[in-house]
Amino acid sequence: MEKCIDAEPSTSEVDAHSDHGDPDKFNLQRKIFVGNISYRVKQHQLSKHFSQFGAVDYCYLVKDHLKKWSRGIAFITFQDKEGMIKALQATDGDLMIDNRQMRVAPAEESKRVSYSEGSDWQASFAPPTLCQSLPVLADDSSTGVPSFLSGEQVEIAVPDVSSLEINCCGRCEIERLNDDSLILIFSLLSVKERVRVERVCRRWRHLAQKSWNRQNRLQFRHMFQGFMKGLTDVILNSLLLRCGVYLRALDLSASPQLITDLCADSIGANCQNLTELNLSGASVTEVSLRTIAQACPKLKNFIQERSFYVGDKGLTWLFQGCQELEHVDIQGNARIVGDCFHSVPTTVRYLNLEHCTKLTDLGIRKICLRCKHLAELHISHCKSVTDQSLVNITQILKRLKVLHMEGSYSQITSSGLKRIGQLVCLKELSFAQNSAVDDDVLSQCAVGCSNLTNVNISGCYKHVTDLGIQALARCSDLSHLNISYLSQVSEDSVEGLATTGRLTTLVARVCSAISDEAMMTLADLCYDLNLVDVSGCFDISNHSVERFIATHTGENSTPLNLVLGGTSVEREHLDTTGSSITINMYNLSMLHLKADREIMLRPDSSSEEDDNEDESEAVSPEVKHNQSVMAAGAEIMSDTEWDDHDLDGLECDDYLIGDDPLEEERWSMS
Repeated sequence: MEKCIDAEPSTSEVDAHSDHGDPDKFNLQRKIFVGNISYRVKQHQLSKHFSQFGAVDYCYLVKDHLKKWSRGIAFITFQDKEGMIKALQATDGDLMIDNRQMRVAPAEESKRVSYSEGSDWQASFAPPTLCQSLPVLADDSSTGVPSFLSGEQVEIAVPDVSSLEINCCGRCEIERLNDDSLILIFSLLSVKERVRVERVCRRWRHLAQKSWNRQNRLQFRHMFQGFMKGLTDVILNSLLLRCGVYLRALDLSASPQLITDLCADSIGANCQNLTELNLSGASVTEVSLRTIAQACPKLKNFIQERSFYVGDKGLTWLFQGCQELEHVDIQGNARIVGDCFHSVPTTVRYLNLEHCTKLTDLGIRKICLRCKHLAELHISHCKSVTDQSLVNITQILKRLKVLHMEGSYSQITSSGLKRIGQLVCLKELSFAQNSAVDDDVLSQCAVGCSNLTNVNISGCYKHVTDLGIQALARCSDLSHLNISYLSQVSEDSVEGLATTGRLTTLVARVCSAISDEAMMTLADLCYDLNLVDVSGCFDISNHSVERFIATHTGENSTPLNLVLGGTSVEREHLDTTGSSITINMYNLSMLHLKADREIMLRPDSSSEEDDNEDESEAVSPEVKHNQSVMAAGAEIMSDTEWDDHDLDGLECDDYLIGDDPLEEERWSMS
């Protein structure tokens, strides 16, 4: 079998490099140069041909680094000096191969590439004036720092390349570093920079390839610029050939637009030890999931958001092949109905099914029967589920800690939501924009789920009043609360929440009833607050913010972030010097979620109905019949028609009341 071009040199060659005083440096006393080689001759054929002169230790056939074609030259290293002498004294007939006469000559030291290796860590460093200290932290996914540093901070001397000078021999100071030092430095580089390092010289290429064995996580954020310059199957396969066997986590979600089914073959062939995989947005099919499931049985975390080609069949193959799954995120899948969950592993603890619009009650029941130890469940915007799903969840999933049911459900009622109070282990509950939530639901949840720490009821303005907020105040561990867009909540409820003193995060956007009094109560009683977002609350002014500044001034004060966009606060008149408060004047509220948006958009129908009733009494039945068959927008004209002089006193603004502003402009220009 043909040897690879970049095969690792023998031990005798490596040992020769370490000693600069050895006359057999680079094995030059046992190595010959061979030229005029036929392009059809392979490396193993050349090695076998020269073995007639003596035992061949190493054969290196030089090839083009792009097209991988032979360049017609090679280097032969014999095990002893006698073999080299016999090869140099060979006749022309002995050097004939593939009808071509080869030329041989003693090998000489290259003028371009020189090696400097050693076993002593400190002996090969550049002078201290040319070095700088680089702090390294273990297992940093953003920089790819090797995990063997065990979490301790280590000072590593790294040469400052910008300040290095070339000496008289034409060698850079960084070449004085030994192999271990360069491998560690290369492992700290990004993926793109490490690939570029391989093009510097043969030694750096060899060491850069060795540095991939410390790459246990691979992601492509901020690596490609532009939509059509992203990650492709060819690039992914090239990287996985280098480090796939060492990878534990692979994330393709940052650049998935050019990925196809071929990526599954690359992952299956090179990443047998993978435990985390993110294929969000990638155009993979059900066959791809079967390939991955067969090759990566150790998967524990699987994420595939926004999948348009995978249904119940592909997920069934995945669940059957990966029986160690713990984290499954398939949100945005509009094809699954839940048949795949009859084979879901019992080890699953986290399941995200948001926006799976075709998910049925039968699928939820299969999840409950298979994953009785499920701790976190997201079924927001799953419009096909009914109250029966809540019955199965509350009766079987007794260890559930996190439940998200955001959005509107046409077949879920408040009586079904009351059953959530039976989940005694529940700690996080999200009902954002759920129109079925009312005060009774919150009361049942507050009584039954006494361990609640995080509650989100933003947008539930139709049926949630002060009674529901006062019920939540009974939860002694409640620390994160979102009551945005609740128009029926007064400042008394907020003051009741503040009396517990445990709030750390309060989001109350566009709550018109919240004023400075409620804010000052929060400042006086809740010392652990780290985020208060009251965007759009116009009644809040500098008076309450100054109270927060006064209570959060000192060395032991907790850092607090105040979001005050859309309020009456004037930032230029506030002085936060010496306090731990950060003031942001961003308005994070959304107008389409305001409680009065329907009032603003709905016409005043009451007055129109009264006027229509009065007019209907004075109009004969025949005229009513004529009105019913007229076109929309038409009016019943009186016997006398309008003249042009009747419009002389009518202003343009009055004439165009309620119309599009562009129509006013067209009217004025006509």
